[in-house]
Amino acid sequence: MEGQTQRKRRLNTSVIGANRHLQKTIEKSLYSLTRCTHYSSPEHFSSALNTDLVLYTLHAPYFSSLKTLIKCLEQNPGLPVIILAKGLDANHAVELIKCGVSDYIDLPIEHLTLRRKVERLLLNVRRPAIDTWTMLPFIEYQSKAKVWSKDANRRHCYRARTGLNMEPLVDVNIDNIEYQSNLSDISIKTDDWPGGMRLRLNPATQKRIIEEFQNQAYPLLHLNIHLPETDEPVLAQGRPIFRPQNAQGNFEEVVLQYQLTHKPDEQKMQSFWMRCQRNRL
Repeated sequence: MEGQTQRKRRLNTSVIGANRHLQKTIEKSLYSLTRCTHYSSPEHFSSALNTDLVLYTLHAPYFSSLKTLIKCLEQNPGLPVIILAKGLDANHAVELIKCGVSDYIDLPIEHLTLRRKVERLLLNVRRPAIDTWTMLPFIEYQSKAKVWSKDANRRHCYRARTGLNMEPLVDVNIDNIEYQSNLSDISIKTDDWPGGMRLRLNPATQKRIIEEFQNQAYPLLHLNIHLPETDEPVLAQGRPIFRPQNAQGNFEEVVLQYQLTHKPDEQKMQSFWMRCQRNRL
């Protein structure tokens, strides 16, 4: 109707054959992106194909599971399907994709990987679903070609800049050796999503992180965060969210998602985050 804003249609995803733990993981990963409807078996789903995407858990024996999936696809051949399975042979996974399945995810699921794969199918967001050093050249290529925007705001919480007068130090622990870095901005845990931070690295830390983690899909860093006016450091674990290198080929900054080791430290991080925002006003 003219003069009224048209409401955006809510996207729907049908999840088939996932156990309770996997259902919770999927709900958390796809929060605010799509509504999930869960079906215990493919037979219950086959008569209700009015959906935008299917997450199909493949159980052994795979033969019978695939026969049921084919029946569903026969009723709606254009329906996007992501297969979820544990330990499926890579050759078989590739063949399933060649034969019409949209994508494949090996269990257990990484939250960010699942969300990005679903975004690719539902929102046509074209970027690698897995953040690894190996994928960095492809990420750089896509950002230069403007296939996706590396500056797009995908944060679940506002990230506040720390400011030079209160920029804390972060010890990055690798092989029991601590490398010191500055923390230039930070966000906090929100709705079960981890907080984020941006570390400004010195050359020694840059080199060590790249050497240690270039062959790991999901590297984990042990962090000691020294906040101003606190005696004991806040302990945390961080996973790098990789960014393209700068023009000189250096990784001067790295963005992390982090989880605090001790829950009581959440209040310290919240207080510091709010102070950072006040100082920027």
